[in-house]
Amino acid sequence: MKKFLLTLFIAVSVSTITHAQEKVTDKASQPKSNLETFLDQSGSLIKKEYVTIGKVKGINVQVLKITDLIKNSTVSGLRLEGITTSSYSSDSKIAFLDSDEIENFIKAIDYINSNILNLPAAGSTEVIYSSRGGFSGGAFVDSKNKWSTFMQLEKYDSRSMFFLSAEDFSQMKDLIVQAKAKI
Repeated sequence: MKKFLLTLFIAVSVSTITHAQEKVTDKASQPKSNLETFLDQSGSLIKKEYVTIGKVKGINVQVLKITDLIKNSTVSGLRLEGITTSSYSSDSKIAFLDSDEIENFIKAIDYINSNILNLPAAGSTEVIYSSRGGFSGGAFVDSKNKWSTFMQLEKYDSRSMFFLSAEDFSQMKDLIVQAKAKI
């Protein structure tokens, strides 16, 4: 009986450990923006400059300029940050949009505002822009059968989802246009 219980305990322990390891999302294996890739270079002396543009519905919009002082090379883009809160803590969620992605995101917002939000909402429909670093924004038909807009700052984190009104979505576009002008 002791052998059986010991064998059962070991089997359950190994199974639990193996299952737990499968659930862990490795942040290093997730897609990265050019800004994040530039920051990850070893042997660099990095200077980061932030220019705050504004805030909409809890999402701060900043221009981020990163310079490698040794190689004298620079990359720029948008940094979007939102704070999520729960009953016990708060957490900062951050997304980066590379400078070459900004124009397409502006076009996506324009398209959604002009074409999608004016359509009758029907069924389960989503329209989503995605960046190379995992950021996404778009519109979907909600449970009340109405269009809703959103921005998700981190790809695999539902807590990084921010829901915006149509007006907030347009204000976000205005801030992004201002930020693009400063890059």
